Amino acid sequence: MSLAYPPLEDRPLKDTICLFDVDNTLTPARRPVSPEMLNLLARLRQKCTIGYVGGSDLSKQQEQLGTADVPVQSLFDYCFPENGLTAFKNGAQLPSNSFIKWIGEEQYKELVRFILHYIADLDIPIKRGTFIEFRNGMINVSPIGRNASIEERDEYQKYDLEHKIRETFVEKLRERFSHLALTYSIGGQISFDVFPTGWDKTYCLSHLENEAKKPNGITYTTIHFFGDKTEKGGNDYEIYSDSRTIGHSWSDPEDDDDDDGGARSGAHTSGEDADVEELAEKDGDNEDGVDGGVGFSSEEENAPAAAAAGDDDGLDNDIHLLPPPLPAGAGIKSERVSPVDTPTTINDPYYFVIGKQAPAA
Repeated sequence: MSLAYPPLEDRPLKDTICLFDVDNTLTPARRPVSPEMLNLLARLRQKCTIGYVGGSDLSKQQEQLGTADVPVQSLFDYCFPENGLTAFKNGAQLPSNSFIKWIGEEQYKELVRFILHYIADLDIPIKRGTFIEFRNGMINVSPIGRNASIEERDEYQKYDLEHKIRETFVEKLRERFSHLALTYSIGGQISFDVFPTGWDKTYCLSHLENEAKKPNGITYTTIHFFGDKTEKGGNDYEIYSDSRTIGHSWSDPEDDDDDDGGARSGAHTSGEDADVEELAEKDGDNEDGVDGGVGFSSEEENAPAAAAAGDDDGLDNDIHLLPPPLPAGAGIKSERVSPVDTPTTINDPYYFVIGKQAPAA
């Protein structure tokens, strides 16, 4: 039986939305989401609006986040495939935009011709197929080809980091097509995206702004974004550093030698310094030792049922990623960070809480 969620306007933090990157944030790259992560998202969805924003098209995100019986649009309040060039709210499609209409057929053919010639001349260990993937709002370019196996992707990623194949490719494209207002964004293990400037992941924020203008629309005054490619040139950088968002940088789960495929807690954040002290104190102190906010554990007994019933779980009303339960006074700072020494993986029970650890009694 599917879990019922309160209407967006009835959630405890109705003016807050959490947006997530997909690859290496919700899932390991191009692999399915774990049951623990889905459970965590379901708990979070009881408290605020949730959504994802990814560069891939809807079919690939369905493969990673949904199942044959469960469409991905039912698991999130907002779905933003292709950076939001295709978008869904509560399962209904929102207006979309088109890369080919923007660039025109002649300039598109010129771009594709250059890319294919460049890849043909590349001397890399292996090449497979699907070097250019055409999407509604962008093209995705892969020097090795998107048909590469998971093992081949892993090996290529190491080779690319050493030889900077994608970085050099992007620089050549910037030089050759400087007359076009195009952005080149490296993401994932094997590819990079090409799209009109401004059509990066911040594009999804325009949907939130447009929806707020509709009757009974919600203005999200707090927008949290979680992603891994947050460095300049990464495909999460623009939305991570945007002044409208509070950005959280997650470590790449593939960087873990433990092969646990887990997302790790962020080490820093960006965006304007929101008054987290105010958020933390909004609902006073709770018995879980977290000051003000909605927190929950992915392994809390009967967690979805408890959330659906709206019972008093002793948790607060702001959102952040924290490790498993800590004793009071454990030193969590009143910042939008999780300053812990030990990485938290999706195999651990962990918390979404924004706020601060209550001082020891």
